[in-house]
Amino acid sequence: MNQLTNDECRELAERLGICWHTVEKKRNHEHLPPDVIYYCELCETHLPERELMKHTNPNFLDPVVVLREMRKREDWPEFVEQIGDTIFRDGELATLIDVDYIDDTGLLAKAALDLLRNLTKGEDDG
Repeated sequence: MNQLTNDECRELAERLGICWHTVEKKRNHEHLPPDVIYYCELCETHLPERELMKHTNPNFLDPVVVLREMRKREDWPEFVEQIGDTIFRDGELATLIDVDYIDDTGLLAKAALDLLRNLTKGEDDG
């Protein structure tokens, strides 16, 4: 499978309600503090140059990042059905994820993106 593209990362962030920062260098802007020279026009985040490297877009190649964001959603159970299963173990529900999704190519992010696209398609059709 192909590695997750930057465009797919941006689309996933947007569908998850996360700003995909397009930070631009700004000069001589009176409304910005003197140490701020980078600015994301989408979410209006101001960044001093020394903070730029700390402030990055989500790394959806990391399956932990994808799981963290997807667990926040009401459609988490549908996502689990797509990538694994839920079992009852030791008196509690446990989520099992197919080990193939735990890689560094973004396979889990692609699965999340597929689910979110299908959910949106279903809303558009309904």
